[in-house]
Amino acid sequence: MSIKLSRREKVLIFILLVLAITMGGYYFAIKPAMDKNKSIRQEIDAMSFKYDMSLSDYELSKDMEELLITASQEYRDSFINYYDVVNDEDLDDLFTDLALKYKFTPVSIAITRPVLTVVSAYGIAADKTEATANNGILVSTVKQAVTIKANAINNSISKFVDEINAIDGIRVSMVNCEVAGNALEVSFEYKLYMIEK
Repeated sequence: MSIKLSRREKVLIFILLVLAITMGGYYFAIKPAMDKNKSIRQEIDAMSFKYDMSLSDYELSKDMEELLITASQEYRDSFINYYDVVNDEDLDDLFTDLALKYKFTPVSIAITRPVLTVVSAYGIAADKTEATANNGILVSTVKQAVTIKANAINNSISKFVDEINAIDGIRVSMVNCEVAGNALEVSFEYKLYMIEK
């Protein structure tokens, strides 16, 4: 038994067949390719983002390395402002020799016990919060006071003070002069900031 189809039915079946092939091709060939293309594009975007992040991290690490080198140099340069850590005998010898150089007759010398203190890179005594707020480099130093009494010649006192102040890490904090008869008794107090170099 054969079924005879009219022209209209044949056209409808042909349109249905073309539509079925098109839909099947779309769902079984084009859509999976588009999904695969979309997932590959997402992977490429993720990798591109990861690459950009890695590149920015690399550039940041390069900048950080330069900052670290600069900070290390500033830290080392800050050591210039401090005297080397020395013992009391060496301090005694230093100040006695300087006193004798300027024709002072040392009467007494008093050296305080060293105290650990924190100062910023600019030599300003500061606590940790103040120095951090000022972006100073914190350096732990040993602070010590030396007081020397000597009989002196009047015109050499300022030269003596200038020479002491020229030494890194040592500052004259007080000068007291007393006239006793023909002798001039001078008392100097120094602050030393010392650091292990």
